[in-house]
Amino acid sequence: MKNMITIIAAMGIMLSAAPVNAFCAADTAAASVTAEADTIDIMSFAGKWTHQVSKGNTTVDMSAANIGTMEINADASYKYTDAEGRTSTGTVKLGSENIGGTEFTVLSFYEGAELKFTASYSERRPDVLSLGNGGLAQFARDTAISVAYSLGDINNDNAVNAVDASKVLSYYAMTSTNKEGGFTDAQKKAADVNGDGYVNSVDASNILACYAYNSTSHSKVLSFEEYRTASTKA
Repeated sequence: MKNMITIIAAMGIMLSAAPVNAFCAADTAAASVTAEADTIDIMSFAGKWTHQVSKGNTTVDMSAANIGTMEINADASYKYTDAEGRTSTGTVKLGSENIGGTEFTVLSFYEGAELKFTASYSERRPDVLSLGNGGLAQFARDTAISVAYSLGDINNDNAVNAVDASKVLSYYAMTSTNKEGGFTDAQKKAADVNGDGYVNSVDASNILACYAYNSTSHSKVLSFEEYRTASTKA
C-alpha cells in the first residue's frame, strides 16, 4: 500500500508536466454458467487452441502432451479435432463462476445437448483455458507468441511515460477488486515490464523510472528494454 501511495504521489507531480506523446469432459458440469456467449464476447477467444494434458506427475504447464485442437469461431461455434483426426462440432456458451471471491469467465462446449468440455479463463493467463481444477489439462492459444507489443508503451504511442504508468495503476486498481481491467492481451504483456506474470504497482514504478531517466539530459530517448539494459549496467 505504501508503495502505491508513493507512486500515486509521484505521478501527481509528473503527470502535470508529462507530454501525452513524451476436464476434461462432462465431469466438470458443475461449473456455474450464467449467460450465453454472443459474437462480441466470444471474439476474445476466437481462434485455434491446442488441447494439452499433463505428462507424468506434473502439472500441464510444466510438461504437456498435445492430444487435439479446438477451433473457436466468432459465431460461438466450435470444431474439435482429436489426435486421431476425428472431429466434433458444437456451440460455446460463455458464463461466469465465482471461486474464492474471484470471478472467472467460464466457457462451456456443447455438442447438441451434451456438455463436452468446461474451461475457465483468468486475465492472469490470457493464453490459457484451464480444464478442470487440478492443472492437468488446458487449451493453449496457438497464436500466443504472435501478439505484438512494446514493453511499457501501454497506449501504443511510441513513448513510455507517466500516462502509461497511470494506465497500469488504473488496471491494477480494477483487478485488485476482482473487476475486469480492460486491457487487451498485448497491453497486459506491455504492462508486465518486470516479467513476473502480474500487472501491478511495481510495473507502474518501473515505467515511471524509465520516464524519469528519459526526461533528464540524455541525448537519446530509450525504449524500456534499452533503459533496463542501461540501468543494469549503471
